[in-house]
Amino acid sequence: MAKTTGMKLTLTLLRHAKAGRGEPAEGDIGRPLTGRGRRNADAIGQWMAAGKLAPNLVLCSNATRTRETVDLVLPHLAIKPKVMLLDSLYLAGPLVLLKHLHDVPNKSAHVMFIGHNPGLHALALDLIAGGPQERIAALGRKLPTSGLVVLSFNLHGWNEVVAGSGTLLSFTSPADAE
Repeated sequence: MAKTTGMKLTLTLLRHAKAGRGEPAEGDIGRPLTGRGRRNADAIGQWMAAGKLAPNLVLCSNATRTRETVDLVLPHLAIKPKVMLLDSLYLAGPLVLLKHLHDVPNKSAHVMFIGHNPGLHALALDLIAGGPQERIAALGRKLPTSGLVVLSFNLHGWNEVVAGSGTLLSFTSPADAE
């Protein structure tokens, strides 16, 4: 159960947009976005802007598809967040993601991860303590490419985030954002 005192922290999780096969020499990490992926990332950026979502720190995997996703989303946002490209977020599991979150300074009240499944999906499900049940159920089924999860926490700092400490504010898929 989330604590009732503390500051409001917001965590946004964005799975990269739809990627193609890419060049065999570049491997999985070099897979670029497809046309549909580019359109979906743009739509999610517009949805974030309309909802006034404004992360001040973005932690992004170093994969081509995540870097292209962040490049399409950020121009829509009202503020320009600090973006950190991290090799360790490539295909990271929920424990690695949580460790990175615990290391975030508390001055960053809204953090966004742009990464990959199954890690992002597992982290989202692990952190949720409550929220709209129909959206939790939909998220439980799948976090699609360009899927966006927004969680809030009422804690003293990012290092206090643990399983079951967050509230789902929204879960949006590309179909919802268009």
